[in-house]
Amino acid sequence: MELDDFKLSRSLKKSMKKFTYNFDNNFEEVVKKCATVKRNDENGTWINEEIVEAYTNLHAMGIAHSVESYLDGELVGGLYGLVVGKVFCGESMFASENDASKSAYATLIKHLKYWGYDFIDCQVPTQHLKSLGAKEVSRDYFLANPIFGLGTNSFVAELNTQYYYLPKAVMLHSSQPDVLG
Repeated sequence: MELDDFKLSRSLKKSMKKFTYNFDNNFEEVVKKCATVKRNDENGTWINEEIVEAYTNLHAMGIAHSVESYLDGELVGGLYGLVVGKVFCGESMFASENDASKSAYATLIKHLKYWGYDFIDCQVPTQHLKSLGAKEVSRDYFLANPIFGLGTNSFVAELNTQYYYLPKAVMLHSSQPDVLG
């Protein structure tokens, strides 16, 4: 999803005010809560103990990150993913309160724009993400687009991947400019 394609509805903007947000404050718990989400047309989850451990290690290395939504101090929504180049590769999200994961996603968009990022790779084109402006792109578009730094004749196996770290955890209600409007 190109960040400028994000659709912030008036109702979501209003709903976002009830939450507070953190980055990377409770990473492992976000991954574990994502593993418990019941999804239509799926049997179980791909997030097992080995995945939790692997992503927690990536988080310790500064490659995997989480965005968390809190209501009255309780973790009620969030998402996690990897940063590769100037792309955030989203892995999973959860919400135990209405709009908590969408609000975390909107918070991520706001900060990625401010930090100069270009794109979120949503991976799975769910209705939830499409409602926020995500759309499917072809493999050719993905490989040829300079946003990803792959070039038209590159093979993914030959990538010289450079990781970028997100700036230290910040709160949405900090002095960051309101890039979402």
